[in-house]
Parts: sequence; structure tokens; C-alpha cells
Amino acid sequence: MCLIFVITSSCSGKKKVTTNLSVKAGFLGGGYFSGGVMVWGLGPNGEKLAAAFPDDNVVKNINLAQGDWSFYAVGWYSGNALESSVKCGVSETTLQGQASNVSITMTDSDCTNTNFAPGAYRTGNSFNPLKFIICDDITSKTQGQNCDGAATKGSAASFKVKFNENSPDGSLSESMSSSCLNETSTSLSSTSTIFVVPVGQSTIDLFDFTIETYSQSNCLGNQIDFNFDSSIFNGSGNNLLYSSGSETEIFLEVPLIAPAISSYTSSSADYPYNTAITTNSPLNIGGEVTAYTVAPALPAGLALNATTGDITGTPTTSTVSSNYTITATGPGGSDTFVLTLSVLDEAPIFSGYTSNDDSYIVGLTIASNVPTLSTGVATSYSISPSLPAGLSFNTSTGAISGTPTAASADQVYTITASNNGGTDSITINIEVLNPAFLSFDVGASYDFGVLPVGGQQNQTITITNTGGYVATGTNEVGLAAPFSFSGGSYPGTGGSCGVNIPAAGNCTIEISFSPVGVSTPTDTLDLQYNNGASVTNSTIAISGTAVTPASLTISDSNPYDFGTVATGGSSTHIFTVTNIGVFTASSISEIGLATPFNFTGGVFPGTSGTCTSSLTGGNSCNIDIEYSPTVTGLSSDTIVIDYNNGVSTQTSTRSVQGTGANPALLSIDVGASFDFGIIPALPTQPTSNLGSWNANTNTPTLINGTGTVGDYYTNTTAGAVNFGDGAINFAVADIALYDGTKWHRVAPLATTTFTVSNTGGYNASSIALSGLSSPFYDTGSGTCGTNLAAAGTCTIILKATPLQVASYSSTLSVGYFNGASTTSSTVSLSAKGGTIIDLAASTNSKCAVFNNGKVKCWGANTNGELGLEINASSSKGDQTAEMGANLPFVDLGTNFRAAQISGGGNFFCARSVAGNVKCWGNNSVGQLGQGDTISRGINSGDMGDNLLNIDLGVGRTAKKIGTGGQSACAILDNDDFVCWGDNTYGQLGIGNTTQQNSPSSPLSFGARHPIDFDLGFGHSCVILDDSTVTCWGLNSSGQLGFEDTTNRGGSGATTPNNNGVVNLGTGRTANLISVSIQNTTCVVLDNYNLKCWGSNTVGKLGQGNSTNLGASASTMGDNLAAIDLGTGKTALDVTGTNNSETCAVTNSNDLKCWGRGTEGGLGSESTAHLGDNPSEMGDFLNEVDLGSGRTVEKLAKDTTCAVLDNKELKCWGKNNFGQLGLGNTMDRGANTGDMGDNLPNVELR
Repeated sequence: MCLIFVITSSCSGKKKVTTNLSVKAGFLGGGYFSGGVMVWGLGPNGEKLAAAFPDDNVVKNINLAQGDWSFYAVGWYSGNALESSVKCGVSETTLQGQASNVSITMTDSDCTNTNFAPGAYRTGNSFNPLKFIICDDITSKTQGQNCDGAATKGSAASFKVKFNENSPDGSLSESMSSSCLNETSTSLSSTSTIFVVPVGQSTIDLFDFTIETYSQSNCLGNQIDFNFDSSIFNGSGNNLLYSSGSETEIFLEVPLIAPAISSYTSSSADYPYNTAITTNSPLNIGGEVTAYTVAPALPAGLALNATTGDITGTPTTSTVSSNYTITATGPGGSDTFVLTLSVLDEAPIFSGYTSNDDSYIVGLTIASNVPTLSTGVATSYSISPSLPAGLSFNTSTGAISGTPTAASADQVYTITASNNGGTDSITINIEVLNPAFLSFDVGASYDFGVLPVGGQQNQTITITNTGGYVATGTNEVGLAAPFSFSGGSYPGTGGSCGVNIPAAGNCTIEISFSPVGVSTPTDTLDLQYNNGASVTNSTIAISGTAVTPASLTISDSNPYDFGTVATGGSSTHIFTVTNIGVFTASSISEIGLATPFNFTGGVFPGTSGTCTSSLTGGNSCNIDIEYSPTVTGLSSDTIVIDYNNGVSTQTSTRSVQGTGANPALLSIDVGASFDFGIIPALPTQPTSNLGSWNANTNTPTLINGTGTVGDYYTNTTAGAVNFGDGAINFAVADIALYDGTKWHRVAPLATTTFTVSNTGGYNASSIALSGLSSPFYDTGSGTCGTNLAAAGTCTIILKATPLQVASYSSTLSVGYFNGASTTSSTVSLSAKGGTIIDLAASTNSKCAVFNNGKVKCWGANTNGELGLEINASSSKGDQTAEMGANLPFVDLGTNFRAAQISGGGNFFCARSVAGNVKCWGNNSVGQLGQGDTISRGINSGDMGDNLLNIDLGVGRTAKKIGTGGQSACAILDNDDFVCWGDNTYGQLGIGNTTQQNSPSSPLSFGARHPIDFDLGFGHSCVILDDSTVTCWGLNSSGQLGFEDTTNRGGSGATTPNNNGVVNLGTGRTANLISVSIQNTTCVVLDNYNLKCWGSNTVGKLGQGNSTNLGASASTMGDNLAAIDLGTGKTALDVTGTNNSETCAVTNSNDLKCWGRGTEGGLGSESTAHLGDNPSEMGDFLNEVDLGSGRTVEKLAKDTTCAVLDNKELKCWGKNNFGQLGLGNTMDRGANTGDMGDNLPNVELR
């Protein structure tokens, strides 16, 4: 076996180690030292350690010096501590610093091994068993002696041995003790040799030990302690110690003491008569007792044991309680103890009662029930629990008597007879029954409720005997009509009751209520029976109410007309069903409806119906009927409702009818599509005048509160728009226009009324518009609402406000419910934004200005005249997909909004609404006015803001511009007239023939100034502010109108202010003027006659010949005949083209053209020239056919193009570069079928 002695140390200074000691001990093969372990040690400087461990869970903390230590252990493997099975072991170790473990192997032989050192802990090589000798006198006792007989034996009867610990630091205080050990000899006091302790003869400090002796067994009674340590180890005083090699004798002197009786098992007792008592024994806590006596003598049958003091026996005579003195005598003296004893009487025993099981009835007096006893005499009786009410119990005799007053369940009662010798009990059963009592399950009354007259109702009533006795002779008396037992007699046809009804039993009776008139009858149901004591009755009040039977009516007129309903649709109606009777209608059901009539949802009472299978009197419910016609015309049916009125099945009906009609059908008068046509587009909002624009509120904030003339703003929602000069209230898509002074609200640019007609046979409902998108808006001012009756009409007023030059489309969808389903009628809407406000041509190209200031050009691009920064060979309009939205706008720069355009020989000039001028294209002689001869419009970066405004002078702007072959002029805002470009023939009027690549100094006209002008190939003409005309430049064909062929303007003497005016005829002045590059000049006079002069090749002067006019005397003035345009025809506008055609717009807004017809430029569907022969002008000259009903709104300058009354543009004639804008190079107007509706519009949007 192995003891592991665990030392866990931690440094505390340099000399001491605070050590935790614990023991884990046991056999190597298992098991533990259950008797405990003692460990002691010897330190490096003689320090002593002794520690006791009663088990292996104890941990002890002490301070040990560092250094070499020897540790020793003694363990008891089994039995009590300090007893046998001793095992010993030893180990030496050095305590340094931290903890270490000491393992001590313990064997049987180690206790005598010489290596178990030091010897100071034992005598010889053995551990000595202890022998204790206890006497009352140990004087002169020597080893090997005893107490020499009983007379000298001491008073110790038991003892135990306890070992006390020692430690160098005095910290150990626990101990290990033996169990209590009793003496076994009555003559000698000596122990068995069971203790083995490590004690020797030396005086070193070991385990101190104490012997405790007691005067009674089990370590009770008087205690004497004997303490042993090194100072008294050889014995002194009242103890002596002798040690030999085999055992250690310890003499202990324990003086004799007198007995001390502290108590008896029963110090006071009442013994039962004739019953053996339990032994009554004394408790002696003093010295030895040798004899016991008692006085007086114990009651008969009881005896005292003189040796033990026990009292035993069976008392045979009863006695009263008396005191008995017990005397205990021993070697040390005597002691007395007083007992109080009595013997009780003989206990009573029951034989029985007169009746041990009785059933009594409430109210009936019982016969007295008395007990009998077989032995003993009872001095009193008791009963539990208390008797039922009305019965009494005699506690002296035990008799039961009386008259019960209340029922009581069968109960066991315990009756006890008593005297001082005991008690006896008996049980009896008593129940008290109620008399028979018949009750009704419906209570004290039963109401049949409401029943219709003529009806009958049976009611089964359960009768229960709630008493404890059978009801006999049961029968009924008293029922009268309209109440009776069903079948005529008790208990009724369905009843089960008989004459007798047992206690707690039940049965049934069946009674009927059969009213014959409206009433509220009452009666009493009376059952007579014997309850066991007397004849009695149980009654119940019977009542009922007789009312009129149920009667159902159905609301609304008969028949009910659903009116007109669209086929495929439906109409529902809620009918009210009322019970005008008093009784509840039951089993309500419907029969008879057939298509096109039905309950909504398909089943009674319909989706919104409230009727059920019953309806109480005076109340109503609803049924939901649907009429769903599938054909037109009248249909009818009958609503049939069956019900039980309380007596029999009845029927209520209501006729229904309806007329099927064709569903509503909305048609819109414009058909499947409608074109708003061409509408002015809104200019791009100019940033120069715009501070910010709130897209949510459509609110512009202008920097200076002003704008440029012609500026437009539009909104997309109704409301106030805040301009710099005040707020304007707008409707949706209204427009604000700046007139140069302030902003004005203007009407929408296009408004159209659509008439909607209902051509169906049913009212159209839930009418709503949808599908519209910008720029199409509903004005909200039409008459259409959400409904339109059959054959009715209403209007929808739409407006279109395009914001850009573009083509727009949308759909007007008029949704509605046609009576059967939701459907819609639609119109495809279209519109084009941007009207052409000016149109001009160069040699083989054309440009159009839109109302928003945007410009588009097409045709040849020889010198960049299209302004698109594309290759010179890249024409536009000669291929498909080049026009319309695919044709780009000319980029004229930020905020340049064109108001006028004019074309010369492969170049164009544009004037903005602000009066700025820009030119692009051919610049061979400086005609672009930039001070150089660099052409612009072909290369990237030529256009936009890089194309500069022409410098017209500080602060100067242009009111009108014009171009000729390779020159240009402008009327400025101060009425000055300036020119630039080609001056070969003096056409610039500056007194020389030098080319001018920037504007000249203003020309002088004396007191007059130009108000209109035009330029040709080599000559120029103006209308002065007095409506007179003067011309200068090339005059080879008399085109200047001065009846000669002399050029003018190339010298100072021939400048415009020196030339005079052209003779137009007596009193005649000019309204407008047109000069062509083909050396002709035309004017529309104040009387709207048209006169032309100059070159007359191909008859372009319209005189029926080819003679030039204006080059010789008498060819001007009144001699110059006005051109015959036909009966009643005068001229509104005129142009001479670059291809020798002359065209005039007549006062009928139609167009007539004459001159050269080779490429179809006359629009006559022929190549013949017109005007060069008689009978070709006047009424012989046909109007140009531009399409059915079309008239001319604006005539292009220098070319055969016209803006028509529908805002569309048409061009005809020469088309070698696509200048007609038709996506090809085919000439138009020379062949049959070219003109009229066959001539396509020029698509620019």
C-alpha cells in the first residue's frame, strides 16, 4: 500500500514555506486507511511535526522550514482509529522553494524496520499495545498488577483515547480519537490489547493523548480525563504508566462513587388491568449498584428486580395512582427515585345496539335504539359524527331517539363507551330519507311559446322523484283545452310514467297545445301521489300564445321591371321579403326562376341577400335577383318562394321582367385617326434670358424679367407661372409669348372638338379618357361626362402644343362600360410641330425657317451651303431616309433663333429675331461678310457659336436681309442700308466695283430710306419709305427699269441717291419687290397689279412674247402693261426663280407660274414654256395644282416651293441634287400625274 503525502508549498520569505498538507492513502491495489493516519516529521533544525488525518479528504496548512525533513506515518487500514491492522512507513525529502510530494510506502513490516527512525518515537523496534488498569486506588501499584479484586475496582465503565497534534508554528489543533470502548470485566479493569501507539520513554514532544473514562457504558455518566504528555509520561498523581517490550500498562485511579438514578423508562405510569406491562428500567448515571428495593409494595401482579431495578408483571387489581420509592445501593453509597403508578379499571366491550342499520323518514318519530356491553361498565358514551337533525344521543346510556327533521345520506356513526380502564367502539349505519317528491324538468312553469292558430305542438316533460321514497298512486287531474295529454289521457302517447315512481327515478309525460283562435291560454298540470307519509300534489303552470300564421310578401311593383339592360350585361335588384304574420315562417326556399333571371351568385338568396330558411313575424329580409339578358327584347319570369307558415306550406310570388338591348357603342366622329396638322413649335428657352426653370412647377425665373421678341414658354400642368413681369394663370399646355414689351398668355396652337356618339342601345357609363401623351392634352372644356345615353352625343376638346419641330403621335382612348363589359373607342392622333415662317433657295439647295427659329437645309452642298459640316459632295434629300427627323437642324449657335433666311449663289444668310446676321457656304468674294473669303459650313467647327455674327456696326442689328448672286445687303435697325460681297457691276451701290468682304458704309438715299429690297445676279432694287423703287448694278437687259442698258452704282455719279426712281405708272407705288438672278425685276403695285421688266427669255415677263422690257424708251411707266393673271386676279406675292420661272400668288391664294418649263418648274405637267406666246397668260394660264382644296400660304423666294394652307411644304421643278426634298433626284411637274395630290409633301419633321 502507498501513502501519498502531498506538500504544496509557496515561498514566504527565505526560511519558511507555507505548506498545504493532505493525505491520499490506500493500498497499492485499492482500498483506503479507513482507521485514519498519523504523520509526524523531524525538520533540519530539530523542528517537530505531528498531524492526524481521520480520512483522506483533510488538508492542513502549516509553516515548515526549508531543508531536509524526515516524515513518518502510521496508518490503520481497518477498524476504528488507533485500533489494529497497523501499517507504517517513512520517507526523507528536502523542502526547497515550491511544493513537492512525499510518497511513503506503508507495509506490515515497516513498523519494526530499523530504518523507521529516529528511535525516539518508539521503544525498541515496536509499537506498544496499551493496557489500561482502572482502580479506585493505585497507590504502590507496579507493572503486572491489577486492582486486586472487585472491592478495589474503580468506577470507570467505558473510555476512549484521543490523540492531539503538534506543529512547529502551533497551527495544528485538530485531533483523532478512538470510538467509545466499554469495560468487559466486573472484577478487573483491563482492556484488550487493541491500541498500538508510537510512544517511547524519551521526553520529546510527540502526540499528546488523553484518556477519558466514564462511569456508565457507552461513554455516559461521570467523566474523568487523564492527559498525557512528555512531562508525565512515566506516571504521576492518579495515573501510572509502565512500558515493556510487549505492551504499555497504564494505571488509572478512578475513585468509587454512589449510584445516581436519574430516571426510569416510565417515571409515571397508569397500567391497564390484567395486561402485562412493558419493562420499566432505571437509568443510573452514578456509581455501581449492587441492589434495588421498593417501598411500599408494588400493586398486585407487579415485581421489582433487585439486581437490575426493572419492574415487570401483569397487574391483577385496579388501584388509584400512588408513589413508590426505589432505592439503589452500591459500593460508593445509595440513591432513591420515586415512581407514580396506578392500575386502571376493566375496559368496557360492546355487544351491539338494538338496531345497527336503520333508515328513518323525515318527520317520523323513531323507536329508541340502545346499546348492550359484554364486559365492563361504561361511565360515558360519545358518538361521531353528530346525528342527523332531530335525533338525540344520551351520553350516559348511549340511547338514540327523536324525530328526524332533515334528510341525511347513509352514514356510519362511531359510538364509544369509556371508563378509566379504556374504551370500546361500535359502528352503526343511519340514513334519513326525504318523502317522495315529484319535480318537473321544465321547472315551475312551461310556456309552449308562440304557435299559429290551427297548429299543434307536443311537449315531453321529464318527472323525477327527488325524494327518498317511492311515489305511489300517481295520476293527473285538471288539464283542459287547448291543453291536453297527447292521445287524451295520462301519461300521453309518448309518455312513460306509471302509477308508481321510485325514489330517484324519472319518467316522462307528453302534453299538447292545439290553439283554435288567437289567445294566450293558461292551465295547471296537477300530479297527485302518495309520498310515503301522505297524499300530496306536484303542479306546473302551463301557458302558450296562439298567433296568426306566418305570411310572406315580396316588395316592389308587380311585375317588377329591371328596365333596359345591355345584352351580355346584368342588372341586380334587392327585393324585400316581409313576414306580415306573427308566427315565424320556416323552410323558406325558392323555385321557378330561369335564365335570364337568377339569384345573383346562382343560389338563393343571392350574393347580397339576407334571407335564410326562416323569418320571424313582423321582420323582413332581402333577396338579390339578377337580370342578365343574352338577346334583345322583353323577358319575364316569376319569383316563387315556398315556406311553412306554422301550419302548412304556402307560396309567395312576384313577377319580374326586363328588356335586353344592344350594349353601348361609342363612336368618335373623326374615325380611326385624326391629324392636327402642322402646329407652330415652341422655341428653345433662351438661356441668355433664363436664370432657372423649375421643372416641377414650370416656373421660369428671368434674369432681367424680359425676353426676346417671339420667346415662347409653355407649361405641362395648370396653375400660375411666375414670369419676371408678373404671374400668368395657365391652363394645361397654354403658352406665354414675349412681344418685346411683356409676356402674354396665348391660346393653344391647335384645338379640335371631337364628337362622341352612342350608337348602341344602352347607356355608356364610367366614361374616362386615357392614352394621351405630350403634346396632346384634354382641355377639359368638352361636354362629355362619365355617362352618355343611347343615341346621345357629347364633345371632347383636345389641344396640341408641340414643343419641338417634330412629328408626334398618341392615342385618344375613350374607355367606358357598355352595360356588359368595359371597352374603349380609340383615335390615333398625329401632329407636326413647327410651321415654316420663311423659305429660300440658293443655286441648287433650299432652307426653311421654322417658327421656333430652327433652320433645316437640303439639296446640294457644293460650298457647305447646307451648314451641316459635311462633305461638299454629300447632298441631302436625294436619298431615302435623309429628310424628316433624319435631317439635322443647322447649328447657328447659342440663342440664335432665326426669323428670316435668304439664299444666293451657293450660300445662305439668316437673320435672328434679335437682328443678328450669320452667313455660310460659298465665300469666294466675301459674301459671308466675315472680312475674308473662306467658305464655311463644310468643315467641323465651322458652325454653331464658331460661326460669328456679321459686324453690322456698334449696337446695330438688322431688320431685313437679302442676297443675290454673290452679294448680300441688310436694312438695319436705324434704317441704314449696308451691303457686302460681289461688286463686279456696282451692285453694292457704293460708287465703285471693288469686292466688299464685310458690310459697307451705309448707302445714301437722300431723305429717303429703304423699307424693302431684293438682289439679283448683278443688280439690286429697293422700295423706299415713300413706296417708290430705285435700282442699281447690272442693266444688260433693262432690268434697272430706266429705259436704257447703262449699269449704275459703280461710280459716284450713279450711286442710288443719284439715280432717281423707276417709273411704275401714273400714281403707282410698290407693295413688294422681287429681283431674280435671271436679270428680271417684278413689283406688286399698290393696286395689287403685277409688273415685271428686264430679260424676257422664255416669256418670263408674262407678256405673251420674249421681248425685253425696260431697256428702251417708252417701255416703262404706263407703257409697261400689268401681267394678265386672269379675270379678277391680282397679285399678293411674286418671285422670280433661279431657273427663269416667275410665280405669283393671286388674290385667291392660288399660284400661277410662267416662263421656262423645261424641268417642270411651272407645275403644268409639261415642259413647254409659258408666257412667250399669245394666249398663254390670263385665263389661259392654269393655276398650279398643289392638291385638292389646297391654297398657298407662303411663297418661297427664288424657287418653285410653297407653304400651303395646311402648313405643308411642296416643291417641284428641277431636282438634280435632291433640292425637292423627296428622297430622289427626279424632276417633278413636267409629266402627267406629277402634281396635285400626287406631289408629295416635303417632310422636314
